[in-house]
Amino acid sequence: MKIGVITDSTSALTEKRAEELGIEVVPLYIHRGDEYRKADSVKIEDYYSELDKPGTLPTTSQPSPEDFVSAYKKVQDQYDALIVVTISTKLSGTFDSANLAAKMVQIPVKIVDSKLTNYGLGFLAENLVYLSKKGTKLETLVEYANNFYKSVRTIFSVDSLDHLYRGGRIGKAKALMGGLLNMKPIISLEEGELKPLKNVRGRKKLFDELFSSSVTPMAGKKLARAAVVACRRDDDVSMMSEKISAKFPGLAVFKDRIEPVISTHLGTTAFGVITEWTDRK
Repeated sequence: MKIGVITDSTSALTEKRAEELGIEVVPLYIHRGDEYRKADSVKIEDYYSELDKPGTLPTTSQPSPEDFVSAYKKVQDQYDALIVVTISTKLSGTFDSANLAAKMVQIPVKIVDSKLTNYGLGFLAENLVYLSKKGTKLETLVEYANNFYKSVRTIFSVDSLDHLYRGGRIGKAKALMGGLLNMKPIISLEEGELKPLKNVRGRKKLFDELFSSSVTPMAGKKLARAAVVACRRDDDVSMMSEKISAKFPGLAVFKDRIEPVISTHLGTTAFGVITEWTDRK
């Protein structure tokens, strides 16, 4: 059985990478007022500048069922079945759109809530392609996809609480106090939901805690690859990448910008590390 892989644009897969692997990517949307834009059509540096402007923030929305129907029909003649892995249902309704669309096409489609986003979701989509090419059965791929989040750490922080306040995610008093005390939140993606891990004071402490939280070994597992992502903090990205590479020589460490949907929610001071872990042999 030939199985195709589909994911959404929060996976951070580049157009080139998706084409190389044969992964179909369905974009989420960015909107401000009456203007809707596909997230994968946004020029990222221009968008960061837009996010920094005072006033009402842009918002994000899931793809429509019709968007997924188009994706399914585009590739259905190439495969016997499809597996779709989406951004966590606790962060977006993308899963629901993909599920509704599956009822509108003839090809069998399995939808999985990855409980991930960004590079964690991209790593999953890539691995599913590799497993599919090895002849792995559809049911086994679905089981793998349902459990993959347990082998991924996704940890973010922001240098300023102002954006979270403007987006309505924290109160004004907390934002003001965080600024006065130079407190930096560390946020972890747990069971598909962004949860506060801890607050630290000062940039150096933040950097050290983010590194430690990201590379502390998982029980019985070894680090397979890592990604360091940010909006504009190029120096921090380079420093963190070098620190991870020094601790894990030969490890694949990717460096990238944070794509538009996640940057909308975290703001342009966002900085994160995503790590994938595999069983020790």
